Amino acid sequence: EARDRVERLREMVPGILPIFLLVQAETALAAGFPEAALEAARQGREESRRTGTALVDPEFDRVAGEAFLALDPGRFRGEAERLFLAAREEARKSGCHWFAFRSALALSRIASPEEAKLPECLSRLSGGASLAEVREAREKVRSGDKR
Repeated sequence: EARDRVERLREMVPGILPIFLLVQAETALAAGFPEAALEAARQGREESRRTGTALVDPEFDRVAGEAFLALDPGRFRGEAERLFLAAREEARKSGCHWFAFRSALALSRIASPEEAKLPECLSRLSGGASLAEVREAREKVRSGDKR
């Protein structure tokens, strides 16, 4: 039944499925299921390529990077870093300041804020002062966190 509904949505509004898959990936990651997060991110990327709707593509890379770190930070640090950098750059090029910021923040958890370009990405945001991610970023920049 659920798969049928997803298929109907895919047919009716082709560009919306990647957003649902991003929510699924984020939820799986938050619930402690990094493998499921990776799979949802992969499916989301694939669906956005199929439909030509790349709005949330940087977020798929960021979530995948975080999922790899949740699986094994020692083994997958390099892959996570590559994904965070790609996500930040893709978001920056498309003008998605929030997605660039989220990728920079994720990268700053394994690299310095300066290497992650966190201060630059943070400065481009408007609003969001009450969000935990923004508060975390401001503290990292203020404290000079060197990772």
